Order: sequence, then structure tokens, then C-alpha cells
Amino acid sequence: GVLIGLGLSLLMVLRRAVRSGVHVQRLEPGSWRVVVAGTVSFLAIPRLSRVLAQVPRGTHVVVEVVADYLDHAAQDHLAG
Repeated sequence: GVLIGLGLSLLMVLRRAVRSGVHVQRLEPGSWRVVVAGTVSFLAIPRLSRVLAQVPRGTHVVVEVVADYLDHAAQDHLAG
């Protein structure tokens, strides 16, 4: 029973880490908002890259981070 509980909790942690919410919204011409929510770890970097690639270069971007957890790899990716 203990091993089953540990396995299920590990699956729940992985699911939560992979399913971070990252989406982009156009506010007005030349202005975008990117919202990063949930648990943001290195596992979310590919999704974060895809969403940030949707924003045209040279536009104003507001990044809202509403995260339970933000690891250093994801933070470095957002800062760069």
C-alpha cells in the first residue's frame, strides 16, 4: 500500500509539473501579455518557448507570473 501511495504521489507531482499554464494574449496593436501560471519547472521550458515565439519581435510584452513554483531554469529562460 505504501509503494502504491508513493507511486501515485510521484505521478501527481509529475503531472502538476508538466501541466503549467502558459498562454499569450494580444492586448492592443504592439502590446502582448504572457501569463505563466502553476508550477513552472524545466519541464515547462519547451511550452514556454513555443508560446513566447508567438509574440512578434519588437513589441511590448507584459509577463505575468502566477506560479506556485518557479525553478531557476525557467526563470533564466523568462529573463533571457
